[in-house]
Amino acid sequence: MFERVSSLLNEYKKKIKNRSFRNMIYITFTFTAVLELGLFALFYFGRYGALYETMTKRQQDMKLESAVYSLNKYIGYLNRDIDSIYKDILKDTYTSRSEKQLLLNYAFQSNKEFVSDISVFDKEGNLKMVSPSSTLKKNVNIKDEEWFKAAIAEKSKVCFSEPTMENLFAGTPWDYNMVIPVSRYVKIENGTDSYEGIILINFKHTAVSELCDSLTSSIYDYTYLINSDGEIICHPYIERVMIGVKPENNFELANLKDGQYARTFLGSTNIYAIKSVEGMGWRFVSVCPLRWMGINGVREIMFLLFMISVFAILIILINDYFSRKVSDPIGELEHSVRLIAAGELDTRVRISGSAEVKSLAMSVSRMAAKIKKLMADVVREQELKRKSEMDSLQAQINPHFLYNTLDIITWMIERDKKEEATEIVTALARLFRISISKGKNVITVQDEIEHIRNYLVIQSRRYKNQFSYSIELDEAAQNLATIKLIVQPMVENAIYHAMEFMEDDGELYIHAYREKDDLYISIRDNGMGMTESQVENLLKKPVESKRGNGIGVYNVNERIKLYFGMEYGVIIHSELDEGTEIILHMPAINYEDFEGNKT
Repeated sequence: MFERVSSLLNEYKKKIKNRSFRNMIYITFTFTAVLELGLFALFYFGRYGALYETMTKRQQDMKLESAVYSLNKYIGYLNRDIDSIYKDILKDTYTSRSEKQLLLNYAFQSNKEFVSDISVFDKEGNLKMVSPSSTLKKNVNIKDEEWFKAAIAEKSKVCFSEPTMENLFAGTPWDYNMVIPVSRYVKIENGTDSYEGIILINFKHTAVSELCDSLTSSIYDYTYLINSDGEIICHPYIERVMIGVKPENNFELANLKDGQYARTFLGSTNIYAIKSVEGMGWRFVSVCPLRWMGINGVREIMFLLFMISVFAILIILINDYFSRKVSDPIGELEHSVRLIAAGELDTRVRISGSAEVKSLAMSVSRMAAKIKKLMADVVREQELKRKSEMDSLQAQINPHFLYNTLDIITWMIERDKKEEATEIVTALARLFRISISKGKNVITVQDEIEHIRNYLVIQSRRYKNQFSYSIELDEAAQNLATIKLIVQPMVENAIYHAMEFMEDDGELYIHAYREKDDLYISIRDNGMGMTESQVENLLKKPVESKRGNGIGVYNVNERIKLYFGMEYGVIIHSELDEGTEIILHMPAINYEDFEGNKT
């Protein structure tokens, strides 16, 4: 199948690499792209004027929205501060004059970025408080100031007055700077005394002028601020306006509603966008002349032609590159198929090229992944089969051991040895409890040692103390994971074979310990021992015997390798007439971390 696919790919690749085919792609794509660019240029020039006006109006809307939002933010700060000064400072009857002055100083410090001073006057125009500290000029009559009159007349709201020079206070660094007076009528509480007065906040004119400057792109495209009567409050080119070099039709625009208008002024057609600031009577005016297109028309045409030329060159280069590279995905796919056919199923198949090539590549990739999965499933199925067979061997309980144990219990009961019978029954019950272990094949080392301890209690009674045993479990090994019932076959073989001909001097020593990243369970006896050939046979194949569990050694070795890997298993050290030590070698893995505790 792989050879057939490879052959088809080679044929397709030869067709793709044909020079006439490449030229056809190159010429067709290039001609089409250049034609589209030409049509686009014609359409662009035909629609340029309308598009320019639409874009200009959209930009103006965005500018004015931003300007109104920023100014409303400043106004919100001022209204908040005036309300705070009035309610929290001036109306507080429990605060002394000096404390009120400190609070006023704090309010100024919090807003000095866009406020030049904050002052409080009574209804007669006498200065009561001011921050920062300063002295009122002698020739100033507060009652004649427009902001004072406006606050007296409009007692229920904050009043914004026309920009003026800051000339109320003597000897201040901001003397004669432009400010916008913001005033409000208040009733001031001072202990038992109360009086009517005016709060004045001089809002820095630079805050508004900087806002207009930020919305100005050039001398032809700018934004300025007027009041309801059309008088200019702020202009980015105010000096030119003042000396008449740059006149404005601001009074005419003041009579128009919010919106966008095309108007001719002094021979120039401009787009004017007007937007009011709520609650102040001020209006932003954005100016953008339509004659800019005529002045820069040649430049626009040259720029457009230059861009068309650049795009045409890029298209030619891209088409050439595409026509040369169109066959590369076929070659890469063919190479991947060869590797997969050779058995390298992990080969990465690159998905690229035309839709047909991508579809073929994805099909090959899915086919390789499916083959790999099927192979893995076969291997896993065989491993599970081996595991199931060995688990079934492990689950078989020697009936002779059970019969003999029950005979011992019966004999003890008949001879009124109830305590000893109870001990054997308890050991047998614990033995079966651990054998079952809720269906788990992996348990803790502590449970496995407990199981063998109960097993030896029964066997020692059965053989009437023919052998002695000792068990040692290191604390570091208690909670490590081990396969269930792998120690019992080793101990069973030691009892039935190693100490078969010994009387009263058989010794059995079991030790579970940890060394670095490895777990060892040692079963050592002082029995007859084995030859090297006998040891090799035990690990190579099952050795059946009438007594004991000859299959056990081989079974345990295979189970350990299946669970933990080929580097682990059973190690046997034995010498004739010296005894035997069987070591079960496993990795040191905490029971809780063992892959969800395999069952």
